[in-house]
This record gives sequence, structure tokens and C-alpha cells, in this order.
Amino acid sequence: MLEVVRGCLTSNELASTAEFFSFGTNDLTQAVFSFSREDVEGKFLPEYIEKEVLERNPFQTVDVNGVGSLVKIAIANGKAVKPNIEIGVCGEHGGDPNSVKFFHNIGVSYVSASPHRIPIAIVAAAQAEILDKNTPKPSKKKPLNKKKSLKKRSHK
Repeated sequence: MLEVVRGCLTSNELASTAEFFSFGTNDLTQAVFSFSREDVEGKFLPEYIEKEVLERNPFQTVDVNGVGSLVKIAIANGKAVKPNIEIGVCGEHGGDPNSVKFFHNIGVSYVSASPHRIPIAIVAAAQAEILDKNTPKPSKKKPLNKKKSLKKRSHK
């Protein structure tokens, strides 16, 4: 389980012995924001959302810029060492449609979620896969190799 910031940042060291990565996104969210769900929900989090300090509750929908960046770094570093390492997510984010789509797009192969959220996760994963298949991929043509000669110019 990758549940702490250091684990994500040093995932290349972990990948050599790990069979899989499973990101504990609830704990990562607490670490990134330096507050727990219990400390903020019902207190100042609703005001942060109302005043647009935060777009949404980061314990319900993954914080793409913070937690998401850590997960992307960890996946890239881990796959550099072990390209076929299995990648998963464990936490409430695994049952959130927007989070599932984000995880799909960055190469997460599975999510786990609370039992009542599994149907939502299945539908979100299917939608992400359909969107992915229907999105045109950039051309893989090699760019033309144009060599430019540099000429010395005198400035008068």
C-alpha cells in the first residue's frame, strides 16, 4: 500500500520487490492536505467549498493536482523499474465516477470501493474505457528530420 507521500516519491525503490502498487487515497489525501476527514467535514470544509477555496470535497473526489500528481509520479517511477507492475487504488475514491475516470486515464488497472459504491465504480470504469476507445489517438508518424544549418552572421 502506498499511503504516504514518501512512498509515492520513492516508488522506484519499492517497485523492485513489489508485485503491485495499491494507493491508499484516503490516507494520501490526509497527508497532502494535512487534515483528516473527521477534522474538516462539518467544520470548515463546507465553507471552503462554498467560497471556492476547493472545488469539491477531496475525500470524495480525488484531488487531481495534489494527490493525483503523487499517484502519477509513483506510477511513472514504479513502471520505470517494473513496466508490468499492477496498479490499483483502495479507498472511497474508487467509487467516485470522476476519480475512476482520472485513474483510468493514468493507467490504474483496478479500484476497490465500499460495497454500495461498486456498481457506480463499474459503470464509471466502463464509461472511461468507452471514452478512451472513442477518443482519436495522436498520430505516431515520425517527424520529418530537417537539419538546419547554422550560419554565422556578422552584425554591423
